[in-house]
Amino acid sequence: MLMHALLTTIISAPFIFGQIVYDKDHNVTSLRGTWSTTSDGHVLTGPNFANPVDSTFSIPEAYTKITSWTYSFTDDGFWEQCTYLPQHIRTEDGCASSGAAMIYQHGTYQLNSDGSMTLTPFEQDGRYELRDPCGAMNKTLSYAVIGHIPSWSIDMDPVVGPILHLVRPHVPVQTLTQAYDPPNMLPTRPLTEGMTIQS
Repeated sequence: MLMHALLTTIISAPFIFGQIVYDKDHNVTSLRGTWSTTSDGHVLTGPNFANPVDSTFSIPEAYTKITSWTYSFTDDGFWEQCTYLPQHIRTEDGCASSGAAMIYQHGTYQLNSDGSMTLTPFEQDGRYELRDPCGAMNKTLSYAVIGHIPSWSIDMDPVVGPILHLVRPHVPVQTLTQAYDPPNMLPTRPLTEGMTIQS
């Protein structure tokens, strides 16, 4: 159930910019950029973490125990997400090891008039993998979840710069620092449309 809750906390909505005020009391910048929960940005959007065309993920060994969420946004309504969640795996035959769940999605986003945000994925491009050294499951699966973030804001830290806060029910506020502006992303269009996806 915990994994299900994590996997269903993502984003969606039509592009309404007129309701968003960028000022020192709310959002000091636009959403444009690549935002990460980890200061060194070891799991970032763009070409290094996920390849939806060949359904692969790549993560440096040094970072295999560090949870990371990264989002990228453009000014014209596109988004991308990369998530890395370390997992402790124990199987019925007694194997215990450290694995990870990895998620990639991209698509279009909408800022709603109530201050929330909706992320709608390009359905065929999303990928989910549970990497299991015990061998119970090592598959990359298609993944498409429309997500909703009820509230978000951006403020300015004098040391690290802009900070994006994503507020969702029942989970701690996510605080993401800006790693890149403009964002580092894969092409903002469906990448596997018409392809047969092997898992």
